[in-house]
Amino acid sequence: MIAMSLAIVFSSTTFPCHPVVDGDRITARHLALADSRYARLPADTFAGFSPGPGSRRVMRIDELLRLTKASGADFVPEAEICLEWAMKTPEESPMAAAMRKSIPFPDARIQILESGKHLAPVGEIVFPLDALGGADLAGSPQGAIWHGHVLYGDNRRFNIWARVRISVQFERVVASRTLKRGELIEAASLRMQRMEGFSLRRDFAKTFDEVVGWVPIVAIREGTTILKTQIEPPKEVEKGQILQVEAQQGKVYLKLEGLAETSGRTGELVLVRNPQNGRTFRARVQAPGKVTVK
Repeated sequence: MIAMSLAIVFSSTTFPCHPVVDGDRITARHLALADSRYARLPADTFAGFSPGPGSRRVMRIDELLRLTKASGADFVPEAEICLEWAMKTPEESPMAAAMRKSIPFPDARIQILESGKHLAPVGEIVFPLDALGGADLAGSPQGAIWHGHVLYGDNRRFNIWARVRISVQFERVVASRTLKRGELIEAASLRMQRMEGFSLRRDFAKTFDEVVGWVPIVAIREGTTILKTQIEPPKEVEKGQILQVEAQQGKVYLKLEGLAETSGRTGELVLVRNPQNGRTFRARVQAPGKVTVK
């Protein structure tokens, strides 16, 4: 009996169904959209729970009669009322607009190659950037699957998807010759290259200023895009370098030369050897080729 009752309440019908459901609960406001007489009831009068998207909720005459009596209505229900969610297949234009909101490139070209054709509740379409599967594939001919959802009702989500190709034009700094690890990068060793594709990586160098005067921490082959993670600022002190050492203790101030045993940048401690007696000591880097001991 219970199963039969549910089949009646949440089922397809042979008479018109009104696509007015917009939340978890059906109220007199929804019934009034199907039969204006229910507008005489308080709009928030609870009538029942909503069906799921794609299903229908049939309000039987006996249910409606109990509702109107409890509310003191001055009319008698004469017919059942069928209610359902407004459903439609998501269209490409609003899907592309939702994708554009998530992509951090305003000039990106978005092509939807394929998308799900199932009906979905009417609502706000959302495509989160972190749901773009295999983002680097989005610039390839086959594209990438982007999972999204429709926000509907009381903050519910209905999953949708699309296969997309995304194209962005940009410039990157490229090595014009192979750069060795540790060598100082000069402008003559670089070139700008205009490219088209898509990637969510944000660590590639876009200008010479981000690269010139730095050193690679790995070898960078000719024609390769230079990533910021592949380079670092040069060290002010390099191992094997002759250093100017300034030492002060109280009122005593000394200047001498020392040999760098380790490399370091400004503010870091390096190991220095006194070439006169062979002893080593730690000194702090102050400037290129200059360290201090206190």
